[in-house]
Amino acid sequence: MTYYFLITCIVPNLDIILSRPGVATNVIHLMNGMETWDMKITSSLNGTMPIHDNEWSSLLLTMEEWLAAIAEAVEYVGATQREDERLEQRSHTR
Repeated sequence: MTYYFLITCIVPNLDIILSRPGVATNVIHLMNGMETWDMKITSSLNGTMPIHDNEWSSLLLTMEEWLAAIAEAVEYVGATQREDERLEQRSHTR
């Protein structure tokens, strides 16, 4: 079962949300990170590759990045501003 499938079960309108500028990039980043850590944790549980202490601190930093990406994606949902205009820091109202 893929993370995309799981997320679409939780968020039925994900395709519509992903079409909003800037959201897809953040969701892809989040899903890639989750898959990476899923493989690391699964390997560790199977005894094939242990997770070292410094990797756990890396997971913490990665989770903080995920939270920031989620917050940014939430800001994009419902916005009508194009991503290039946002990057140029043009003023915008919803």
